[in-house]
Amino acid sequence: MSILDFIKSKEEKQKESKDYRNKVFPHGDVHRDTIEALIKTLFPDYQDFNVFFTYIVIKEIHLCSEAKEEKISRDTERELKKVRPKLKDQEKLLLMILLSIDLQSTELLSYDTYLELVNHSYEKILAQ
Repeated sequence: MSILDFIKSKEEKQKESKDYRNKVFPHGDVHRDTIEALIKTLFPDYQDFNVFFTYIVIKEIHLCSEAKEEKISRDTERELKKVRPKLKDQEKLLLMILLSIDLQSTELLSYDTYLELVNHSYEKILAQ
């Protein structure tokens, strides 16, 4: 946050907030609510806001077009380490599968579709 953030008008701040939400959840509030519900389902032993916030930060890292793949990987791993209690490797994999599906989706998917794709991908990876 810079000092200029304090002199922005309420409208400018609201526009920036809306632009950010649209960047992370391009299909709106239903998209955000679906991802949040999935995280609650996939990570029942964690405070959902902790994993959800980490998900948003990691998604933003991946959306940053000028970042190199090595930096994306390093920053992603750093954020995953911040989740408390620590995510197990299988849980990290689940979160990254969800992120990958979300990043590749060009339309809003239903909760059930997301869950089915995540479970299918997870089982496929484990079978290898």
